[in-house]
Amino acid sequence: MKKILSFAERTIQSKTGKNILINTIGNYMNIGFALFFVLLLTRILGRVEYGTMTVLLNISYVLANVMEFGTTSTIYSYLPDLYYDRSRRAELMSFVKTVFFYQSYVSIAAIILLIAIFPALDEHFFKTGSPMIILFWTAISVLGFVWQNTILNMFFSVKQFFEANLWLNIANVVKTLIILALLPFGFVGPGTVIFVFGVVGPALFLLIAFYQHPEIIKELLFRTKTSRNQFKVRYTMTNFLSAQFVNLAMRMDLFILSYFKLQNAVADYGLAQKVILTIISTVVSITQVLSPKYAMIKAKLEAMKELKHSLLFLALPTLMFIGLMILPDWFYFTLFTDKFSDMPTFTRLLGGAYVLFCIGQIFNLFHLYTFKKPQVLLYSNILFMVIVSGGCLLFMKEYGAIVGPIMLSIAFFVSMVIQGISTKRNLDLLPR
Repeated sequence: MKKILSFAERTIQSKTGKNILINTIGNYMNIGFALFFVLLLTRILGRVEYGTMTVLLNISYVLANVMEFGTTSTIYSYLPDLYYDRSRRAELMSFVKTVFFYQSYVSIAAIILLIAIFPALDEHFFKTGSPMIILFWTAISVLGFVWQNTILNMFFSVKQFFEANLWLNIANVVKTLIILALLPFGFVGPGTVIFVFGVVGPALFLLIAFYQHPEIIKELLFRTKTSRNQFKVRYTMTNFLSAQFVNLAMRMDLFILSYFKLQNAVADYGLAQKVILTIISTVVSITQVLSPKYAMIKAKLEAMKELKHSLLFLALPTLMFIGLMILPDWFYFTLFTDKFSDMPTFTRLLGGAYVLFCIGQIFNLFHLYTFKKPQVLLYSNILFMVIVSGGCLLFMKEYGAIVGPIMLSIAFFVSMVIQGISTKRNLDLLPR
């Protein structure tokens, strides 16, 4: 026990531990703002209206992940080496501009297409019944999230966690003040929330970032050229496809609920999913710090050392998911009101499923950054998507929202087994 405690203390006090602490605090401040809005909106919006807003925001988040196009892993894999080598400044700037412009061109084209087909998608699949103006702002918000996430990941990959989190939370303060200012006039609804969250928030973040680094912006715009060589096509696109299957599958349960027009269940399930997503942000804050370290692993001993560190850091969100399973109903009703009567049950079930998600992140890190074999993740994530989507489509109409957590648990377990076996084989190939 003394050895374990001593190891834990050294790990937490290390530079990695401090970066994780900074990033986790920043993420929890972000979560705090999100929780404040959840508490506020559950009290001022009707059950169906809240469900509609949740579906549209999830569409925006999913599409932002889709239009990341696999570049996040490319950023963490290649940008740190360029950043810390002063002789490669021109190559660094070319890499940054290439990634940013590539994402922007393709995202804008995709969003134009989305705006054109969004009304038909909503009518036949999502079935929220939202007017075109709300669907328009939902589509535009995707581009804001894409740009914001790209800049965040670039700063995180070179360990500038404090600066990037500060900008993000300044934007959160302004968003909060805007919502509170509109509240007395009765202007707060799904459309207003989506506009403030997805358009105003990212715009403020970008303005702060550009204001803080005007010389870099000038260099990127006027003295730097894009280069196809800077874009790792095979690695990036394989990871892109892999990430889309799992990101979409993790929200298909909610989308299929909406498809079957189980609107009250959509509201309760969407709120439970919101709680889960806040804890997932803690997992992300940890893996963002760990990712560059996995990219530098060259030997089996280094891999085992990083594995121990990862298990320790990921223990916190794992315990949080377990905690959701044992919290009493009155705790949830105190926070979110008893209007969402089924929400505690859904939260407990989802918490159990996402314990497996938390542990499985270690296998993802190894495959993306140490082995650089995203194709293994692609195969397992396709199967993940098939299990979740197929199970929900077959059983959700008859058995209700409870099918979602069950299918997610099965899918996470199968995915972990596949990735775990592959991780063991690849670790054995590393030199000692």
